[in-house]
Amino acid sequence: MLKNFSIPCLISGSDSNGRAKKAEEILGIRVENEQNNPDLLLLSPELSFGIDEVRNLQKFLQLKPFKNDKKIAIITEAQELTLEAQNSLLKTLEEPPPNSLIILTVSDLSLMLPTIISRCELVELGSKPQLELSQEEIEKRFEDLEQLLSLGIGENLVKMEKMEASKDRKEATDWLNGLGLIVRQVLLSKYKGMETKNSLLKKLSNYSGRNLLVVLSLIAEAVKKLEANCNIRLVLDNFIIDINAEIC
Repeated sequence: MLKNFSIPCLISGSDSNGRAKKAEEILGIRVENEQNNPDLLLLSPELSFGIDEVRNLQKFLQLKPFKNDKKIAIITEAQELTLEAQNSLLKTLEEPPPNSLIILTVSDLSLMLPTIISRCELVELGSKPQLELSQEEIEKRFEDLEQLLSLGIGENLVKMEKMEASKDRKEATDWLNGLGLIVRQVLLSKYKGMETKNSLLKKLSNYSGRNLLVVLSLIAEAVKKLEANCNIRLVLDNFIIDINAEIC
């Protein structure tokens, strides 16, 4: 199956074992039997996931294969890569060295740069159902996000206290995921250079891609805390405080 992947491959799914098996299926190997293979590089979040690791990856891929016909790099939990590391990796994904293959596995596709996703062959395993929003809900999430990024901490905390999302775990999770959908839409429009007539989308596009990615990361972090049964109001209040500290 390896010969079918001439461009980087991005495997997305909630089950880590499923992602690992799919990577092995693509490569036609058992990774545990290839630990001493000089043509295989494994990167995981057990190690630091910064720009230095990406630079080492780039050096590895530039070497000629010793045993196999390709140099292969597998990056597991690639959503843990820092923003700087993702940006650095993007250059390699755009022009991968000859005789090389990069496989990334992620549990949360929303934390990856849209440009990275667009440079890869995407393999989605058992994806969670996408959150569906009505047009009215989309417009409300746009407004919520714009206010989060423009109002002060005090105003946003008062506003949050009055929202249903602050009292119900599912409501809070859906609200955050809705914000995430909007942020991804804004990011895609920015990276693809798309023009839009939507006034709110245009206004949000004034924020830098880095700031929007930080927001996306904070949203994902808050959702994880809610799924871990952390106090709803505390999670949302901290989310607002973190947004203000990072962006405003």
